[in-house]
Amino acid sequence: MAVPTQLSDLSATAASNSPAGGDTVGTTMDDFIRAHASIIARISAGTDALATPNIGAATGTSLVLSGLATVNGAFTSRGIDDNATAVALTLSGSGANSVTIANSATNPTIGTSAGDLQLMPASSGKVGVGGIPFTTLDVYGSITGRGTLSNTKAGSSTISAISLDSSYASVSATSAGIAIAMSSNAGAAELRTDGTGTYDIGILTNATRQVHISHTASAVRYLTLTGAIAGGNPTIGTSAGSLAITPSVIATGYYHAFSGTATTAGGYANPGFYMGNAFMGVFWGSGAPSVSAAKGSLYLRSDGSTTNNRMYVNTDGGTTWTAVTTAA
Repeated sequence: MAVPTQLSDLSATAASNSPAGGDTVGTTMDDFIRAHASIIARISAGTDALATPNIGAATGTSLVLSGLATVNGAFTSRGIDDNATAVALTLSGSGANSVTIANSATNPTIGTSAGDLQLMPASSGKVGVGGIPFTTLDVYGSITGRGTLSNTKAGSSTISAISLDSSYASVSATSAGIAIAMSSNAGAAELRTDGTGTYDIGILTNATRQVHISHTASAVRYLTLTGAIAGGNPTIGTSAGSLAITPSVIATGYYHAFSGTATTAGGYANPGFYMGNAFMGVFWGSGAPSVSAAKGSLYLRSDGSTTNNRMYVNTDGGTTWTAVTTAA
């Protein structure tokens, strides 16, 4: 038999390799030895391609690696055992795109050669990041949710910030309650609950509805809530128009209209409050009234001094007022 020159000349069956049992080798014995040594060296150097081995067949055999394993080329696996009773990692799939794992002196990365990276636990499973409790998940891109983001650790558990480039929103849950925060390096950030339908928003405590925000189609005016510094007064207002309250207002304190408006001679143009769709109101000012008002409106004079100049009633829906006689 001829001296082998390449890996394909060799056979897994010992009797099929050269020299054969009946060959006379003589001075060619060293050629056979050097040929096998050369093939082994070329395999080690990677210049001779190996056929794909099948290690760990149905018989339950496995490959045990006690140190660092280097794979030059594709690595296909149906499972990696952690030397326990369960499979620690299962690799499968097909197609041109692949998962990439890159080491780094700072932050090792898991990515893809193309396309998106999908984490797909079992239907009843979850994806965790970090140890116990889970730590921060930083995402440079978008997060598409098709399930529930949950933290099952009791007590002072925290779901930390989800970072989206230069802006972030964070949800923190502790035994004291839940906090929702947001930030934007662009200088403006909104906490939004957007939907594609005509849905309302409810705020519940202990499963009891406390606040209900109704949907208004094509709304352009909205409610505003503004805080205040120490000694100030928080305000409830509107982006435009007036604030309508239905059905009624019950105050446990006092009602203070036009708190920043000085007393106007002849009466301020707007009353302290209106009544009915005829806008009958209660006006105030100094001196005799000259302000226009709905018929039947009242005018309270700040500098009245006698029984016939302390209060007036409008008689024509214009600027005519008649004094109301008061007790001394």
